[in-house]
Amino acid sequence: MDLSDYRKEIDEIDEEMTRLFEKRMDVAVKVAEYKINNKLPIFNGGREAEVIHKNVKRLKNSNYESLIRKYFNHLMELSRALQQKRFNEINNYSTELSGRIRDGKLGFQGLEGSFSEEAMIKYFGGNRETSHYETFEDVFEALKKNEIDYGILPVENTSTGAITEVYDLMNKYGFYIVGEECIKIKQHLIGLEDATLDNIKEVYSHPQGFQQSSEFLNVNKEWVCIPYYNTATSVKKVYDLNDVTKVAIGSERAAKLYGLKILVHNINNQCENQTRFLIIGRNLEVNENCDKVSVIFSLEDEVGTLYSLLNHFAENNINLKKIESRPIKNSPWKYLLYVDFDGNLNSIEVKNALKLIQKNSEYFKLLGNYKKFSWLGVKIMEFFGLLGEKLSHSLSPEIHGVILNNIEKVGAYKLFEIERDKLGEFIGAVKLFKVKGFNVTIPYKQDIMKYLDFISDEAKRIGAVNSVVLRDNKLYGYNTDYFGFGATFERDSITFINKVAVILGTGGACKAAFTYILDNGIKELYLVSRNPEDIDLNIKDDRLKVINYDKLKEIKGDIIINSTPVGMYPNNDKCPIDKDIIDNYDIVMDLIYNPLETELLKYAREKEKVTLDGLYMLVAQAVKAQEIFQEIDIDNEIIDNIYKSLQDNFK
Repeated sequence: MDLSDYRKEIDEIDEEMTRLFEKRMDVAVKVAEYKINNKLPIFNGGREAEVIHKNVKRLKNSNYESLIRKYFNHLMELSRALQQKRFNEINNYSTELSGRIRDGKLGFQGLEGSFSEEAMIKYFGGNRETSHYETFEDVFEALKKNEIDYGILPVENTSTGAITEVYDLMNKYGFYIVGEECIKIKQHLIGLEDATLDNIKEVYSHPQGFQQSSEFLNVNKEWVCIPYYNTATSVKKVYDLNDVTKVAIGSERAAKLYGLKILVHNINNQCENQTRFLIIGRNLEVNENCDKVSVIFSLEDEVGTLYSLLNHFAENNINLKKIESRPIKNSPWKYLLYVDFDGNLNSIEVKNALKLIQKNSEYFKLLGNYKKFSWLGVKIMEFFGLLGEKLSHSLSPEIHGVILNNIEKVGAYKLFEIERDKLGEFIGAVKLFKVKGFNVTIPYKQDIMKYLDFISDEAKRIGAVNSVVLRDNKLYGYNTDYFGFGATFERDSITFINKVAVILGTGGACKAAFTYILDNGIKELYLVSRNPEDIDLNIKDDRLKVINYDKLKEIKGDIIINSTPVGMYPNNDKCPIDKDIIDNYDIVMDLIYNPLETELLKYAREKEKVTLDGLYMLVAQAVKAQEIFQEIDIDNEIIDNIYKSLQDNFK
C-alpha cells in the first residue's frame, strides 16, 4: 500500500466515525431530556469515569491509553455542552416563580469556626443540620450524592480576588447558584496561651489567609508559612500540636472555639476585607425578587469576540457586575467567561441578551438567578487602572493601593497594556464594566483625548490627559502631572514669582511643568532643545523662549529642571548638562525618579543647592488622581508617607 491507499482508508474510517458521532449526539440529547424531566444534574462524574474505564479496557494496543482518555474526555465535554444547550432551549430562561427555599441540610468547607460557617449562619440562621467537608469539591460531591441540600462556598475576596477553583467546580458539576452572602473578614494571628511573637517559627493557614495578610507576614520573613485546608482547620492544627512556636491565621470565633489566644488582631492588608459566598443547590430557584443572574459562555480566540458578545448586554440596557475568565481545558487560548449581571430571567431584556449570547457562543450555561447581597453599609470594590503600552515596571498599582488603603476605600488597580488600534474597544470596556477611573501614560496621553466628553482647562493647554474618570457614563479627562509638579515645589515653600527658570527638554514631560510655571508668576522661562528651530509650542507668551544648549551657558537663573530621560536607569552615570552650569542656579529638580538621586542631583547636592526629585511628583499626581476619582480631598501627609516608604527602592 502507498500513501494514497492509507489516506483512503482514513477517509473511510472518518466517514464511519462521523456517522457514529452524530448518532451519539442524538442519544445525548435524549439523555438531556430525561435528566430535565427527572430533575437530574447534567454532570455525572461517576458515569463519565465508568465510560473511560470501559473503553480503555477495550483497547488492544495499550500504547494508545493516554490518547483514548483524552479523546473520551473531550467527547464527553462536547456531550455535556450539547445537553446544557438543550436544557436552555426547553427552559427558555423562564421558570415558575417560587419562594426562597430554606429547608434542608447544609454543607460547608472547613470546620466549626471557619468563615464559611459564619457565612452559612448569617444567610440561613442558626440551629440547622450541617456537615463540614475538607475540600471545596467534597461539598459538590455531597450535594450530588444528596447528603446535603445546599452548599456554601467562598468565591471572591476584595483583597485577593476570585477563588478560581470554585468557578471551575460550578461548571464541572452543573449545580445552580440560589443565593449569595458577604461577610467582613478579620484575620488574626492565633497561638497558644504562652506563645509570643519572639518564639514563632511556623504559621498555618489557608492560602487565601496568607495572601490577605501578606504585608504583615513580609515583616516577619523568618517565619515558615505552611498552607492548610482552611483557616479554622489551621487553628485546630495549632491546638492539636500544642507547640508555642506554631501559630495560625484565622478568625476570632475559631480562636474562642479552641481556647487559643489572639497574638495580633486584624493583620489583613485591607481594613475593608470582604468575602463573597455562593449558596448552591441542585435546582434552579427563581422568584420575582431575584435580581442577579450568573452565566458561563465560551470565548473564541478571535479579534473583537469579547466586545461583540458583551455588547449584547449593553444593547439590552443590562448592568454587568463582574466578569471572570478561566481557560478551557485542553483548548489553548480559549476561555470560559463567568459573568454576573443585574436582572431577572423573566424580563424581556434578559431573555433577549441570553438568546443572542447563546446563539453566538459555542458553549453557554445558566448558573442561576438569585437575590443579590444587599451592600447597604458595605464598602463596594471599585476598579481603577493604568492605560499604556509597556507597563511591567510601573509603580502605579503599589502607589494607588496604598492611597486606597489610607482613605479606607476597597479598590483594585489594574495595568491595561493596550495596542493603539484597540483604544476604541478599551473605552467601550471601561464604560461596560464601570471602571471608576484610570491613569494614562505614554504613548496615549494625546490619543485618549478624542474619546473624552470633557477635558479640563490645564489638560487642554498642556495638550495631554493622564487621568480619566467615569461619571454618569461620560469620560472626564485631567492632567494631574500639572498638580504633582506644583506640589513638589509647594512642599518646600518654593515659588516661581519673579524668578528665572530653565527646563531641559521639550518633550511630553516638559509640557505640564512649563504650563504650571507660566501660571504661577514666572518672570522668564527658557526651554532648552538641541534643535530649537524645530520646536513649535503654539504658545504666545513673551516670557517663554526656546534656546539651544550653547545658549544655556549664558543664562543665570533661579531654578533649573531636567525633563529629559538623560540619567535614567540603567544610564545612571549620565548627566544632561556640564556640572559647572549648576553654579548658575539655586534650585535643581530632576523629573526622573529611578535613580532617586541622579548624577544631576548629586552634583547639585555637592554644591549645596536645593534639590527636588521626580518621585514626590509621581506620588503627588497619583494622590491628585484619586482625589478626582473619589471627589474628596486627601491630606498631604499621605503623599509624604508614601514618598518616604518608596525612597529606599531607588537609592
